[in-house]
Amino acid sequence: MSNKSAVWPGPSLLIPIPTDVLLIGQGDVNAQTTWANLKNNYYALWRYGKTAQPDPFSKGSCPPVGAHLMWTLPNSLRQGKQQSTEGAPVVFPLVPNRWLITRFGYSGPGIAPDSTPTIVQSDILVDAGGNIQNVNQYPFYEDTNLGVRQIGTQVPLSQFTGEDSGSAELKAVGPGDVTWAVSYDNIQNVFALHDKLPDETKTYSYSIIGWYADPQKDPLYHLPVDSDKNWLSFLESQFNWTSEDVEQSVADWQAWQKQYGLSGVWDPSSLNLPEQAKAMIEAWHSWEQQNGISSGASDLPTQALYHSMVATVQWKGENKSYGTGAPIGSDGKQKLPTLSVANTPEEAISTYMATKAAEVPGSGITKADIPNLAIALEAFQRDLLFDLQTDPEWAQSMLHDTQFDKKYRGQEWIVVRSEGTSKPQKQADMYRQGQQSIPLNPEQTQALIQLNTDQAALNELGWTISTQQLELYALAMKKEYLTYNRSTINPDNWTTLTEKTNGSIKAISSSLSENQRLQITIQNTIKTSGDNLQVDLGEEYVLKAVDLDPVASPADPVVLISGGELDTKLLPPELNGVSQLLPTRFTGQTITSISVTYTPVQQEPIAILWEDLLGKVTLASWNAFPKEVQSLWLEVLLLDTSNAQLIANTYFEKAGKTPQTNQLEELTAKIQAQQTSCWTDFETKPPTEALTAACGFGGLLPDPVGVAFRPDKNPWTPIFMDWKIKWFPSSTEVADALVDWELGELDYSWQGSALKSPSPEIVFKGRAILNQKTTQNIQTKFTTFKNDTNFKNLPKNTIQNLQWVANNISYMDMVTQSMAGFNLQLNTVLNTMKNQPLDAGIQDQLSGNSYFDPVTGSTSVPDAGPFFPIRSGHFQVLDLWLVDSYGQILPGKSNLLGPDDPIENIVWSPDLTTSSPNYTGSDTGKFGQLPPRLTQDALMTPRFLQHDDDRIFTNSSDSTSPICGWVMANYLDDALMVFDAGGSSQGEVIKVRREVTGNDNNLTIRWDAAPGRNTALGALPDLSNQHLQNFINALLSTGTTNTGAMAYTELMNAIDSNLWFTNQLTGGNNLSVLLGRPLAVVRAEVELTLSGDPAYNQGWYQTGEYYNNNGIFNPQDPPFLKVKFNVRIGDSLMKKNGVMGYFVNDDYTKFYKVYGLTSETEELQRLLKSGGASLTLDQVKSALTQSPAPTSGYVITDHLVTLAANGGPVKLTLIMDPTGDLPIIPGSLPGSSISLPNGPVTAAIENLSATFRTGPLLLDPSQIRMPTPAEVRGDWAWLARKDVTEWQPDMSVTQQIPQASLSPQPLSLIEGWLSLSNFNKKK
Repeated sequence: MSNKSAVWPGPSLLIPIPTDVLLIGQGDVNAQTTWANLKNNYYALWRYGKTAQPDPFSKGSCPPVGAHLMWTLPNSLRQGKQQSTEGAPVVFPLVPNRWLITRFGYSGPGIAPDSTPTIVQSDILVDAGGNIQNVNQYPFYEDTNLGVRQIGTQVPLSQFTGEDSGSAELKAVGPGDVTWAVSYDNIQNVFALHDKLPDETKTYSYSIIGWYADPQKDPLYHLPVDSDKNWLSFLESQFNWTSEDVEQSVADWQAWQKQYGLSGVWDPSSLNLPEQAKAMIEAWHSWEQQNGISSGASDLPTQALYHSMVATVQWKGENKSYGTGAPIGSDGKQKLPTLSVANTPEEAISTYMATKAAEVPGSGITKADIPNLAIALEAFQRDLLFDLQTDPEWAQSMLHDTQFDKKYRGQEWIVVRSEGTSKPQKQADMYRQGQQSIPLNPEQTQALIQLNTDQAALNELGWTISTQQLELYALAMKKEYLTYNRSTINPDNWTTLTEKTNGSIKAISSSLSENQRLQITIQNTIKTSGDNLQVDLGEEYVLKAVDLDPVASPADPVVLISGGELDTKLLPPELNGVSQLLPTRFTGQTITSISVTYTPVQQEPIAILWEDLLGKVTLASWNAFPKEVQSLWLEVLLLDTSNAQLIANTYFEKAGKTPQTNQLEELTAKIQAQQTSCWTDFETKPPTEALTAACGFGGLLPDPVGVAFRPDKNPWTPIFMDWKIKWFPSSTEVADALVDWELGELDYSWQGSALKSPSPEIVFKGRAILNQKTTQNIQTKFTTFKNDTNFKNLPKNTIQNLQWVANNISYMDMVTQSMAGFNLQLNTVLNTMKNQPLDAGIQDQLSGNSYFDPVTGSTSVPDAGPFFPIRSGHFQVLDLWLVDSYGQILPGKSNLLGPDDPIENIVWSPDLTTSSPNYTGSDTGKFGQLPPRLTQDALMTPRFLQHDDDRIFTNSSDSTSPICGWVMANYLDDALMVFDAGGSSQGEVIKVRREVTGNDNNLTIRWDAAPGRNTALGALPDLSNQHLQNFINALLSTGTTNTGAMAYTELMNAIDSNLWFTNQLTGGNNLSVLLGRPLAVVRAEVELTLSGDPAYNQGWYQTGEYYNNNGIFNPQDPPFLKVKFNVRIGDSLMKKNGVMGYFVNDDYTKFYKVYGLTSETEELQRLLKSGGASLTLDQVKSALTQSPAPTSGYVITDHLVTLAANGGPVKLTLIMDPTGDLPIIPGSLPGSSISLPNGPVTAAIENLSATFRTGPLLLDPSQIRMPTPAEVRGDWAWLARKDVTEWQPDMSVTQQIPQASLSPQPLSLIEGWLSLSNFNKKK
């Protein structure tokens, strides 16, 4: 089989790509400029098991003298696709592995350029032997003696033999490195070339052309060619490339094919081509006959040819200095960028823009406005701006939740009505909100309970497996380190650590194997159970799996860098200010002429053809490269401004004129202007064909991305951010991690009085890949504000501030990037490039997840190193570099500062601004503040529990409802009515005078059974639900104390003021006219859980400390699991809140009032009720200054539930408005909320009835006629006792008529109860 490269006989698709040229002179080499090290050391990875990636802030060396070319692959070749198989890696396409780089040198104006062509064979692996550290490396583990090779070679074109002998499967990502293709140190002779230029002053231009040595490896090879439409559709959808006119492009290819004799029978004698063109195509055809693709090629391209040109490269000789490409200030020195640090990119941009706005004279924005403006800007970016106006507490909680990275947690099973999958559920009335529930039968309910129990076990097992795989990988890395470095480790220490590591591997591996087997078993069980339940449900209901709320961990802090002068060429086209589809061309559509008009000579234009230039320039002729090469070379010469005078000379020759004084210079300048005019930035780019004609060119212009006229300045393409911080933990003892922190409205606030650095100091550093997409998306988002009329109803100042930002943000030079890896380092692991474990058994137990390298510390130090499974404290930014693709850097820190001095003048976001009422230091501007967070994935979960069984979580079945009963205030009787879960009245707790002598105003409370019940007066309640019974009994017991009815009054005030404050009344509900709102007594729990096993300190001597028992997996809780976090239950400041208050862990002697209400609110409400419109301003002011806290000891304010991770749930019995949610605010994690199931709520509400003590009334006992409230809907009835043991039948109340009348029956004084039912029915 031939190993010669095949050439493609059909048309190629010409894909433009950008190219940079870095010039280095001896002056640059001799300078003290710092360069970053970007070279991957795969040898260290293979030989010593170390990471292959260079350390952050590690210094490299200046590139050698000459021109350093680096071309960028198209975006579609740099994008991978996720496979559908779980755990499968992302697949990247193969990329071109042959490149022809041609240097055109211009010795002087009007002189034809010389050309120097070089072939780069990107996929060739070369044994570099002892020189391996000085070349760009590539893994080659097939060789057990030296598992690393040099990748890529370059040879002069004249020495190229056309072999296809490369062994590397070349992709845009390198082994373990997604930035490989854009880091110069790794890709010399792959996607980069060092051109050693002669020591002379000369202008150069470069042509770069790339292709696949094997055409069948080109991703375009499998494009459908059955029709123009299908071909184009596939090209656009799969590659984001396009052809503006496929039919014309095919015609142009066919014309070119005919011109070069490639259509029909090959007959070189009939070719009407210039000698060089004829020689080239004859050589190519000869090669094609021997090595070409045998199958016939379509007229639609299924091969790509990548091309680029860089003109006006001004080389001034070897001994010059060409300087850095990093941003330079007006003083000629490198300028420092402005830095802003926040929790998220959106927060960083908002803080920066708000700060900038306050600095602009006349903006109307003051320094005091910055925090609120920053929040408004962030809310706008998150589509929460309107919510910020109407429900600010909820909107800000949503912004708080964005400070966490979230991951898939698992699923649960629900049952819905079959039509619910396609039709929206109808909301009968306001009470039918909440989770959909279904009246399942007992067998179906039990099946659903078991199904969700199994699913919960599977969810937990999945996370356990994932964390055990992470631990097993870390152990494998430790084991390999001990193997590689045995000779450098103390023998006793080596033995100890080997025993710890091997025992831990055995323990984790055995547990992992068992869990993986169990996982399969549970999956099968769930599949069978689910199928069986669906059959039982029939066609009326559908069983479906839904995703649970995700688990979360804190996001790494984000840095905004302004003034970095970012290059956008690595962005996708749609984010680079251009069309989402990259325009391409066919073979035969290159530029073939330039039409020159010079009226001092003649009015008519003269076309300077490619044939004219080919007669003046000598180009290389070869056979083993694409047939389009010469056309692309000639296109470069027609577009190159350095060649303008040669074109001008040709013009005068074809015109038959000798240029007069200055005419040659004048025409040359005119041609240069013509050559560059077509690259103007158009607001709306015209069609390429029209633009080409307008600029006077023949053919079709390439997209500007592939054409560059190099300025006299080195390129600057930042790709990394190196960061270094000093960590000031709240405590080095994990048990004290929350000392000096209190949970505020949404997050923890610092109460400390000192900022002390631990000894030794704790410093973390990392290298993050810059991601400009986020910033570009945000800038694009703000453009929508200008044209969206929906914002006109916002407050005027908000509109003005946002308008200023929208007008200015697109001009801001900024990028945001997280300090990636910071939280991992707190957990003693690094996200870095490492091998798969050498142990095949361990490999089999791992999946395609990301794995982290353990930070082990020294093998000679047994003490545990810094380990912070709870992140709480402060940090200083010690250093920051922006690093470009060549290793050039832009420092973020002044060189006047010492290595231990923090960067000054950082703009901290409001949430990261260091502040404490007890800290008096003046250096808070040097610190960022990070409130307490668990650094591994965790979740704070609220759950409803079945009303009579805490072991069962509420699900779609009505019978698992969490509603224990209902309570409703009776304002007329000053009572709290009590109902069972179905809405049937059970009685009421009523305020009465205490039956004692001497103090008629001493009030207490008692239980009165509901009218119609044959219960003895004064008997205690007998309620079917134990939680409802305990609640009422505990409340009644307060009436026997010396506080009397105080506890009852405070309870009623707490509930009533919360309802008044939230004002959730809506049209159609009339309960609050005479009564309070019906409130559900609800059973729930809240729990803090880790996802999987807890994080372990990866220090050498801590290996297996909490699970390894002589090779047996015996997990123990690490100390940090004893730390208790706070969570707030409910928040009355949120409009969606339904929580009035709650009891904890079945202690019904203390009612914890929901957060948010103040005693001032309660006092004001009391006055409004009593005084109404007659209230004076002084009374209102007095109410707002009074703060009578509850005194009975029954109602407790400002309560927080405390939870330790994996410490089990806290049980709650809540009093809830059924129209609201149960929100929780943990601060340390995202908040969450759940709502009551609608079925039980609706049924109970429709069944509720209220009774009012009435009498004595003078009425006809046989027909109850009396006036009733006109605005109260419902059915009124009269209830009264017949005697001490019996009740009369209920009698309907007849509406009183306005006319006076005499009753035929004598009237009597009677007492009883008015009953109101059906008050929820529609009018």
